[in-house]
Amino acid sequence: MGKTCKHYVDRGGWFSSSEYCNVSGTEEKIPYSYVKDFCGNDGYKCPWYEKEYGSSGGCFITTITCGILGKSDNDPVMEGLRKFRDEILQKQDKYSNILKIYDTIGPRICCNINHDETKTEKAEMLYSKLGRFVELINDSEYERAANAYVAMTLRLVSQYGMQNQYRTIRDNNFGYKVGEFDPNTAGHGKKISKTLE
Repeated sequence: MGKTCKHYVDRGGWFSSSEYCNVSGTEEKIPYSYVKDFCGNDGYKCPWYEKEYGSSGGCFITTITCGILGKSDNDPVMEGLRKFRDEILQKQDKYSNILKIYDTIGPRICCNINHDETKTEKAEMLYSKLGRFVELINDSEYERAANAYVAMTLRLVSQYGMQNQYRTIRDNNFGYKVGEFDPNTAGHGKKISKTLE
């Protein structure tokens, strides 16, 4: 298995396995089951990662606005983007892929931003872009706002070297099986699937 999580450290030799996680800043030995199940996915949904950063870090817009820049959850940019999600993106089929991108690629971007040495500067730049998106939304320029969001996301995918991951996820319908995607629960920075009762 190829390891993609930047926090995975292999200290083993030819005849031994000794694997560690440095997400907390110091190396901690991790069980093989964690290595097998989580070290290939950027740390997202990994209990070791969540122990340090929490499990709700999938929404990179919230991470940028509230987590890094310290703005309130009802910040005008947050409110404008939520309204766009709830009233436009979730209501029109043509925007389904944008919601899927946010919920499957967004958490991986979030992980990278959280560990970016220039995360404050990055967050300020992205927040400024998000503010311009909200201006387009307020002017009912929904198509332009949607296209601008996708362009920004793809730039982040490129900046963080995630192109191969993105293509694999995209080519597999962003991890959704036929009939599984529900637009009414999408756009929250995590993949939510319908379950059988």
